[in-house]
Amino acid sequence: MLGREIRIKADIRGRDHAVAVIGPMVRTLHSFAKQSGVQRLAEIVESDVVALELNRAAKELGTDKILRRFWEDDSANEWLIYGDLSPSSIGARWR
Repeated sequence: MLGREIRIKADIRGRDHAVAVIGPMVRTLHSFAKQSGVQRLAEIVESDVVALELNRAAKELGTDKILRRFWEDDSANEWLIYGDLSPSSIGARWR
């Protein structure tokens, strides 16, 4: 995978009841992302509690700069493909 842009979408919806399980799993993912040179990491969550816990892990591991959190697939996919200059964000700037 050398020379390729690595992007990851992690859908962790439906696991809100197990923050103790999600934390170590996400830390492993973030460690891998950092070591592998991942450029974008999109996490799809459905709970503010889980999002807060994951924010803590991202800051500790230094992946908060490549990470965005989403509530649905479409926004996550758009950001993974286009980054911060996605078609919808460009359109929103002109409204």
